[in-house]
Amino acid sequence: MPDKFSLDIAPNKQLANELPPHQIRLFAYITISIIIIAAVLVGDLPKNLWWMAGFTVAYPILSHLVTRNLRERSNSTTNSVLILLDTALGGCAMVLFKFDPSLSLFVFFVFSTGTITMGGVFGWMVSTCTLLLGIICGLTLFGVPQFSSDPPHVLTLLIGLLATTGYASTLGYFTFKQAKTLINIQKELKERQQESVNLSRKLSRYLPAQVWGSIFSGQTEARLETQRKKLTVFFSDIKGFAEISEELQPEALTDLLNSYFTEMSRIAQKYGGTIDKFVGDAILIFFGDPTHLAWGR
Repeated sequence: MPDKFSLDIAPNKQLANELPPHQIRLFAYITISIIIIAAVLVGDLPKNLWWMAGFTVAYPILSHLVTRNLRERSNSTTNSVLILLDTALGGCAMVLFKFDPSLSLFVFFVFSTGTITMGGVFGWMVSTCTLLLGIICGLTLFGVPQFSSDPPHVLTLLIGLLATTGYASTLGYFTFKQAKTLINIQKELKERQQESVNLSRKLSRYLPAQVWGSIFSGQTEARLETQRKKLTVFFSDIKGFAEISEELQPEALTDLLNSYFTEMSRIAQKYGGTIDKFVGDAILIFFGDPTHLAWGR
């Protein structure tokens, strides 16, 4: 369990390269601004709310500029706070819209699409809570509005549908690009893992199994250093190898050496020995580094 709660509903740096949070916020506010302009022009909203169209365009730009220093110190947390403030303002906007069904639905759709794109289900849930808090604050500041049963103008519905569709389609496109980026990253990781496996297999042919295993497991670092340890050194060769080599054909002699070294290597590995080198018909093994087995074995 983490020591402290960390507010983070913004996308990570890798995914945010496709469409940064401030651009998503600006696009969302522009979408709402277009809907507000259409609603004011056709009379679905009172004329005294014309200022909201300008506010919805200016606010995301100003908030992005004002929080520049904060984002340099904590980019993810700052973006998360701004997103929550956006949804709270959306709740206040619903109150000013007198909870007009179509306008409120457009606002909720725009903010929901943006928050779920940036923060996933958790981000959407947290943002929905702040949206409800924004509604409560709006009711406290502006009072309970008088609901209207008049149907919205066709132009408001048409422009709202076009604007929200364009907004959702754009986010969907960039979400697809993000998913494609993740797939490419995973593919690259698999390729690098396979390269590491191939490299380790090649190195295992030239390094003792214990040394190779300790390096790739992280127990030992591949660096030049000196250490003092008590080791048991074992040296073995084939008795009478000089006479045997004179009597055997090269192929038979090679098979003999391979069989001998294979069996000696198995014995060394069984008892934790490290093969140091092969010299002619001789093998040099030491015990006690990098692994150490009890004498009882």
